[in-house]
Amino acid sequence: GAIAIGLPLLCALDFRKLDPWVLMLGAAGLIWSTVAIGLSDEPMRGLLPFYFLVLTVLAAVAGASVSDLTIPMTGMALGVGISALLTPLQAMGISPVPAPGWPSGTFLNSEVLAELAAPILVWAVVSRKWPLAAVLLLPIVLCNSRIAVVAVALGLIFAWTPSHGMKRWAIAGIGAVACLAAILMMTPDRMASIGHRFVLWGAGIQSITPLGHGLGWWSAAHPYGFEEFVHSDVIQFLVESGIGGLAF
Repeated sequence: GAIAIGLPLLCALDFRKLDPWVLMLGAAGLIWSTVAIGLSDEPMRGLLPFYFLVLTVLAAVAGASVSDLTIPMTGMALGVGISALLTPLQAMGISPVPAPGWPSGTFLNSEVLAELAAPILVWAVVSRKWPLAAVLLLPIVLCNSRIAVVAVALGLIFAWTPSHGMKRWAIAGIGAVACLAAILMMTPDRMASIGHRFVLWGAGIQSITPLGHGLGWWSAAHPYGFEEFVHSDVIQFLVESGIGGLAF
């Protein structure tokens, strides 16, 4: 929340610079989502998702006004950097802040931290901001997120400026290695997790209605642990917002 609020505050919010279609769809999505909160059996659960949607629209407006990404990206790097600096301590079993899973800084879990740090790390390397890059590298190394490692590798290759042919071969090579690694790492625990997600996705698809069940409905109906989310933003959006979710 602090990071998302900081982006609009650091930029001039000029709605005229946002593409009219994006602005119209964002406004329509927020209006529908407001109605969707009222449709929920537990409307209080929909307030936090609605808050995040408002921040997303504000970030889009602010981003349309930015010609130089240095200020907002530095802000994001510093925000994530606070959590990144906590990961070495948490990896040793010490944490000055409560966290559900270590090492995760102040985030919900280590994968969320690493996956957010990955694209910001790519920006820091390309911008030659080495101290920030060194800090952002910590969660990539310590959080054991294969997605984050692949994201950094592909991001750096994308930013690389050799001939297009070499870049295409490099991207294809990284993609092939990532696919092979994913297959080799299919342990029984991973397979069980994949099967659980398929069940949740199927249940989510069967729960889709034209008007939706209201923001926050899924977590109210499935309040236990892993099942608290559909683990698919698209399906969960359609379940809770119905056709109005298509605006986003």
